[in-house]
Amino acid sequence: MNPTQNPATHDGVPLSDYLRGAATYLGTRGWVQRQLFADTTDPFPPADIAGALIMAIYGRRVDLFTSTDLTDTTGPAHETWESALLWLEDHLGLRAHRRAQHLVLPGDLLFAWHDDPSRTAAEVLAALRDAADIYDGAAAVVWSINLAEKPSSQWTDADLAAWLSDDDVIETYAQTELDQDRNPTWDGLVALMRRRMSGAA
Repeated sequence: MNPTQNPATHDGVPLSDYLRGAATYLGTRGWVQRQLFADTTDPFPPADIAGALIMAIYGRRVDLFTSTDLTDTTGPAHETWESALLWLEDHLGLRAHRRAQHLVLPGDLLFAWHDDPSRTAAEVLAALRDAADIYDGAAAVVWSINLAEKPSSQWTDADLAAWLSDDDVIETYAQTELDQDRNPTWDGLVALMRRRMSGAA
């Protein structure tokens, strides 16, 4: 997955809402490193980036690394949590330079970035909020690009639903950029959208 591909939503909530929710949680409850949650009995303890995402998605404290409850470690909520970790890793460019032969689980690269002694809470909050904005922007570009390819008199609700779930245009753009040793960017997507809407591409 790269930053231009939208993962699935959970309970109809876009991933961007969970990312912003995690940022709000950290800003309100506090930030820690090297552990999901601070050592406290508080049901809403200070957390690291992964713990804050757990609180935003699950709505409660869950240690996904030690839980034996399959309802916690499988299913839509867990998939959304992993999708959020992967989205953040891609947004931060952490997966772009890893060696293909090395098995890297969702979150491994993010945890290393997050737990760097020089990392600050402000950087973590900014990463969550920026990743949320990119997610929303990518969805908007998919809709705008595809909207420009069909006369408005022919638009249907089914078209809109299909366009919002179709990542082909964005994936093609992203691969083109990577083939030219450039990173896909939001500005590049916007430029592509404008060219499509003007009929120049």
